Amino acid sequence: MSNIEFTILMCTYKNDDPILLEKAIESVYRNTIKPNFFILTIDGPIPHKNQLVINKLIKKFPIEINNLEKNIGLAKALNSSINLVKTEWIARADSDDLNASNRFEKQIKYAEKGFDVIG
Repeated sequence: MSNIEFTILMCTYKNDDPILLEKAIESVYRNTIKPNFFILTIDGPIPHKNQLVINKLIKKFPIEINNLEKNIGLAKALNSSINLVKTEWIARADSDDLNASNRFEKQIKYAEKGFDVIG
């Protein structure tokens, strides 16, 4: 097992599909290596059905919420979460993508070899 600790940064906003959001977050936690922290930034107001999905998932998984009052766009929203990160490594995950079950395991192997950025 690796000694590398990492935080997942994910952002969601009003136009995200709640079904895909749920699947994306679940795919992070189905990984062979789990993140040490998960920060979900809510970029401005979101529909009630999206909030219901998030409420369900924060009961199931250790997810920290960074709630922004207004939509500021993906890059700025993600940047607003960086000061909340407690680990050396950050992994980005999109709110509409499924992560391969061994994604973090593969990426950590490169981090252990000394790579600074892994995609």
